[in-house]
Parts: sequence; C-alpha cells; structure tokens
Amino acid sequence: MVNDSHIDEQDWQEHIVRAGMHRPCLVDKLEPDEHRKHVEPWLSALFQAEHLNLLVGSGLTTAVAAVAGAPKMDMAPTSFQCAYADAVEKAAAVSATRLDRKDFNIEDQIRAVRELISGLHIIAKVSEEDKESDPVP
Repeated sequence: MVNDSHIDEQDWQEHIVRAGMHRPCLVDKLEPDEHRKHVEPWLSALFQAEHLNLLVGSGLTTAVAAVAGAPKMDMAPTSFQCAYADAVEKAAAVSATRLDRKDFNIEDQIRAVRELISGLHIIAKVSEEDKESDPVP
C-alpha cells in the first residue's frame, strides 16, 4: 500500500492514475482501456449514495458557507414558537436517547416535526370526515 499522506501535490508526477489501490505510472502514452477496469468500479463504488454521503458529509455545507461568507450551521437545537413546541422537544429527547445521545439536536427536532406533521394530517383527515369533531389548530 502506498502512503500518499506525506506527498505534496507539487511532487506528484504528471501522469499517474490513482484510483483506490490502482496507481500505475504512465511513462508514455495514456491507454484508457488499460485503466478502465480499475477506475470504473472504484468510481462507481465511490459515488453510491451511502459512500458519497460519507465522503461529503457536513464538509460540503461548511465549505459552501465559508465561501459564501455565511455563518456555519451547527447541530444545536432550535426553539419553536407553536402550540406543539413542548411535544416536539419531548419527542426529540426520546429520539436522542434511542440513538444513545445525551442531548437532542436539530436533526432529532426535524425528525419529531416530520412525525408531528404526519400525525396532524391524519387528525385533519378524521376531522374532515367527522364534521362534529374539533378541527386541528
């Protein structure tokens, strides 16, 4: 295995194919077919959804925020000003506990809000069918 962590980009030779463990030097003419069998599967695996998510992670949004001069987003929870704010916080806390985290974050709150919206859609549908019941606030 080649360890490139100590090599600066400036020191890289001009014609080298690096794809996973495939790193042959190209001294003469580039032969695409020769490298395709190594490069295509590596690229295919790299760009599968779960791998791309790990590759990009939150670094992409952090980089875009830095370039745009915008503040970086963190995972800190937010506060809601609505009738069900307490319910959202409680559900977010349960979600965090289920994921073995001490405190809930914005992702837990988003998950709780999505579940709340789904529940409100169900209640609203029942209210439409039963005209005597109270409408959803």
